[in-house]
Amino acid sequence: MKLKILVVLLAVAVAGLILWSSRERQIARAEIAAVSNEVVTTQGELATTRTELKENQAQVQELHQRVAVLDTEKAKVEEEAGKLRESLAATEQRLTEEKQQLVAVTTEKERLLVELGVVSNQLTRVA
Repeated sequence: MKLKILVVLLAVAVAGLILWSSRERQIARAEIAAVSNEVVTTQGELATTRTELKENQAQVQELHQRVAVLDTEKAKVEEEAGKLRESLAATEQRLTEEKQQLVAVTTEKERLLVELGVVSNQLTRVA
C-alpha cells in the first residue's frame, strides 16, 4: 500500500509539474508574442523614421544648393556694387572738378567785369 500511495503521490507530482510547465509555456508564449508585436511595431516606426530622414536629407541638400546659388548671386551683386561705388566716386570727383572750374570761371568773370568797368570809366573820362 505504501508503494501505491507513493506511486499516486508521484503521479500527482508529475501531473502538477506538467500542468505548471504547461502554464509557464503559455505565459512565455504570450510574452514572446507581445515582444514580437513590439518588434514589428518598432520596425514599422524605424522604417517611417528612415523615410523621414531621407526626406529631410533631400530638403537639406536642396537648401544647400539654394544657399550656393544665393552666394553666387550675392558675389555678383557685391561686385556690381563695387563697380557702382567706383563710378560714383569718379563722378563725384568730376563734379568737384567742375565746381572748381565754375568757381574759377566765376572769379575770372568777376575780375574781368571789374576790369571792364575800370576800362569803361577810363574811356568815359577820355572821351
